[in-house]
Parts: sequence; structure tokens; C-alpha cells
Amino acid sequence: MASKVKLRDMVETVLKDNEETRNSDIKLTIAIWIKYYPDYVLDTSQGDKSGIFLDALFILPREDNVKRIRAKIQNEEKKYLPTDPEVRRKRKISEEEWYDYLGYARTNPNQTELGGEIPSAPKAVSWLND
Repeated sequence: MASKVKLRDMVETVLKDNEETRNSDIKLTIAIWIKYYPDYVLDTSQGDKSGIFLDALFILPREDNVKRIRAKIQNEEKKYLPTDPEVRRKRKISEEEWYDYLGYARTNPNQTELGGEIPSAPKAVSWLND
């Protein structure tokens, strides 16, 4: 059992080691349960399927607590940001911070996420100005 390790340390370690958990609080919570509470995770011997004892829900870290800590690490400390652009948008992480974190430099302020350019406004038709 992981009683000696703080939940914050568990969250940060799993975020650091497993990029997939940066995009899903549920995957993050499950990864913490598997890594730090293996005695409460059931191997069903059905491939990648597993489960937990219902009584373990009183012992295992709750998803809402994991989510709160993950949000603090990602939103305030700007560490282990999500790798999925859609998740970034939903969590309202600024595009500039996300690009900086991923190591992409946007030199053109009109550059879009896909590398294209935002079109400039069309020029007025000259006969309207006469």
C-alpha cells in the first residue's frame, strides 16, 4: 500500500511517467490505483480487463481529489500539460503556454494550430467607396 507516499507525489509521478494520463482524469486515477494500490486491483484474467473491490473505494484515492491535484500541477505550475489539443481547449489552457510547453515556437502571430495562416480581411470593393 502507498500510505507513505503523498497523493500529490503520486499524481505528479504518474503524469510525468505516462503522457496518456495527462489527457484524462479517469486514466490518471486508474494508473495511480494500479501503481500504488495493486492489492486492491483485481486481475480478471481476461486480457486487459481488471476491476476493484467495492470496499476498496473507501481506501483508494477518489477521482475528484486526483483531478484537483492534477489541475493545480497543470494550471498553476504549468507542468505535464495535456498532449491533446482538444483537452487543452476544454481545460482553457492558453494556446501560447501549450505551444511553449511542447517546444513549438510560433513566430507568426497569425499562425493557426495546424500551421496555416489566419486569412486577412478581404479588401473593400472599390465601387463601394466611390
